[in-house]
Amino acid sequence: MPSKFNIVRASIYGKSGRDHGRPLSYTSVSSGVVLLWTVICLAIAGHFLSLLVINDLTRFVPFAIFVCSASMLILLVLLVCGVLRTGNPISTRTELACLGLLGTFWLALGAFLASSDSDDAEVECFSSADETTLVNVAGFSTDTYHAQYRVLEAFSLFNVILSG
Repeated sequence: MPSKFNIVRASIYGKSGRDHGRPLSYTSVSSGVVLLWTVICLAIAGHFLSLLVINDLTRFVPFAIFVCSASMLILLVLLVCGVLRTGNPISTRTELACLGLLGTFWLALGAFLASSDSDDAEVECFSSADETTLVNVAGFSTDTYHAQYRVLEAFSLFNVILSG
């Protein structure tokens, strides 16, 4: 029977080293969900970066890319180190500090998105030559922006719950 700490640790970001050969558990699925939501958030933030000009209403985009990239890096390092057969080279303090940092990042992003004026902003695309000629971008409208913004906000708050 694993210790309570190992059960909590496994539920946060995946299987422990002793789970080899067992079917997928709830903890493995939650790890996959956190990584999947992180990839989705990174894709949405990258999509916003490619379409939107960074200004006061879109300051969340670079921060979202940073949070997603840092989360993927930290989670993958923790997962790889936890699977090593020679033992886990990361101490418990380091592991908890990294997870606390991730929770703080996701909480900051979620709070920033929830309190931002970007939530109800109108999106218009202009040509790069002059900012007076309105351009229609296929597949991107104000409704699409709002839907993707809400997904980014919801997934960041779900990641706070699962990783922090």
